[in-house]
Amino acid sequence: MVCRIVPMPGGGRAFVCGPKPRRQRCACGKPADLLCDWKLGDGKTCDAPLCAACAIEPAPDKHLCRTHQALWLDWRDRRKEV
Repeated sequence: MVCRIVPMPGGGRAFVCGPKPRRQRCACGKPADLLCDWKLGDGKTCDAPLCAACAIEPAPDKHLCRTHQALWLDWRDRRKEV
């Protein structure tokens, strides 16, 4: 069982306990240690769970899921043509 402390509006704290959260999995089924960083707008990102083997890193500490990898590669290739 996992317990965490939750701050309450009046300044107090509550202890919330429950089962251990399930670890997220990549689309390939492996445990996910990363999240997709593709920007969706309104300050949101894709956040698809990724394993290191499935993610690409187009910039330092930026990872993309397979769907957004294809979009990024297409964008990159079109920039090269100009």
